[in-house]
Amino acid sequence: MKKTKSKTKSARTPADAWLPFPEKIEDWTKEDAALAWLVRGLGLSPPPPGTTGLYHVAILYPTRASLADALRGLLAAGVKLDGAADHGVSEALYLRDPDGNGVELYRDRPESEWPRSAAGELAMFTHALDLDGLLQEGVSG
Repeated sequence: MKKTKSKTKSARTPADAWLPFPEKIEDWTKEDAALAWLVRGLGLSPPPPGTTGLYHVAILYPTRASLADALRGLLAAGVKLDGAADHGVSEALYLRDPDGNGVELYRDRPESEWPRSAAGELAMFTHALDLDGLLQEGVSG
């Protein structure tokens, strides 16, 4: 059997998680992508039980269709949402990681679509996000 050289390197230290990643971004595939990689520095103690020191992390999706894909994945995995909001300038999904930390998955609207007052000032709001409408995004009939 012929051995082939892997395109990935390994990032590993005694204090963090192992994650294979390609040397060049051009070599990345969907299988290489990771949502997040949390690292604890060398010589640091872990946080006390019941606390992680992390309150909230927000992850920006590039398009509404990619946010819809994320929602479909969450639903398929049985992940419970804490909420979903339309802020006028963005659309966001809120959930908890296994440690109870807040996670926000969102996409920004183009600035040309931001709500404005009659005086032209930004007029953000918080309304319930239409999840059914979001789930229709990127689905061909």
